[in-house]
Formats: sequence, C-alpha cells, structure tokens
Amino acid sequence: MQCLALWKEGSHHYLVGKIRRGRGISLDEESYRCFVFEPTKGSRTGYNVGMSGDATCSGISSPQEGARRLTFTKGMERVYVVC
Repeated sequence: MQCLALWKEGSHHYLVGKIRRGRGISLDEESYRCFVFEPTKGSRTGYNVGMSGDATCSGISSPQEGARRLTFTKGMERVYVVC
C-alpha cells in the first residue's frame, strides 16, 4: 500500500492509501481506500482499524465502522507509516 495522506481528527487517525491492484480491482479508483485507526484501549502495542469499502472516507468515522474492521498488534519489530 502507498500512503497518500495522514491526519488526525479528535482521538482518531485517518490514512488514505492506494492499494496494489490485484484480482477484482479493474479501475484505478477501486485502488484507493480510507482507514481510520486508534490505539487499542489499555494497550500501547495495538491498533483498531476500520477500512472503507470504496475510495471515500464517508461512512467511516471510527475504527468500529467500515467495510472491514481489523486489529493490529506490534511484534518485536517497529512498523513506521510515512506519508
């Protein structure tokens, strides 16, 4: 995924990215997704993530919403997001 924008609104962080084109992705606009994320409650090693189902951020105002909901936890190595 290529990060295109990163910003914060309230306690949530947003990221717009372009994902790799693969199976099921035929148009360029289908490659873009919006993500909203926040730290997992009571933990500094995890994040709850909500992903949009299309190229917009409408309808996804928290990590508990979206077409997909994910939980990421950090392992031994650090992960950096650079926009």
